[in-house]
Amino acid sequence: MFCRLWAKELGDIKPVLDKHNIKLVGIGVEEAGSKDFVDGKYFDGDLYYVENISTYQLLGFKRFNLVTILTSLFWKQSREAMVKGRAMGLGGDLKGDWVQTGGAVLVEKGGKLLRHFQQSGPSDHLSNLDILKHFGLENEYNPETMANKKPEPAECTTEAKP
Repeated sequence: MFCRLWAKELGDIKPVLDKHNIKLVGIGVEEAGSKDFVDGKYFDGDLYYVENISTYQLLGFKRFNLVTILTSLFWKQSREAMVKGRAMGLGGDLKGDWVQTGGAVLVEKGGKLLRHFQQSGPSDHLSNLDILKHFGLENEYNPETMANKKPEPAECTTEAKP
């Protein structure tokens, strides 16, 4: 669910990136689950996958093990992301390598590295505002539509509402 959520959120800034000829590219760990990801339209950019995990290792993206991945699901950030993902109807699956974390590599035209971000946990990600700042586009940020907002807390009452 976490990959789907971040991918969907990136779609919020895709029009700004497109306007400035900035390409949005996703690279998955493997082909498993990629068809569902594409068919679900979770990512509004070019998608690729690597057949060799060494690409992720070279980028410093860490792998969890069963214990650490399960523990990370109890982190506040992970719980908030799960609530948000469920509210968006994203769901999730256990296909593929679900213990591999990723990140983001922001590169400007000509190949200069602007930011190399490594996830510290499965729900960790760069905010849309941070991404736009790295390209000098923070003035085009709209917090109403691009804020990676947390879902509004549900109001619990004992009264039924129509």
